[in-house]
Amino acid sequence: MNGFKPPTWSTKRSARGARLPFCILTVVGDVLDDGELHFVETAQTFEAARRRIDALAKVWPHQYVIYNRETGERVFITPKPA
Repeated sequence: MNGFKPPTWSTKRSARGARLPFCILTVVGDVLDDGELHFVETAQTFEAARRRIDALAKVWPHQYVIYNRETGERVFITPKPA
């Protein structure tokens, strides 16, 4: 996606005060056509981020992205309708 800027903020920190490594983002618009990513929250692990998306999707259906700030990897997730 053109213009992607990785998030540099975090609303949650680990017990040691470090930024949590996984950002949960929502996709607004078409990702392939200059869609936007909006920050939702952070998680300690990929699995925790995935579980949080499953919970969020029940009340807030969107396409989501888990962004790993350590590796730069982005995983797009489209939850199945409940």
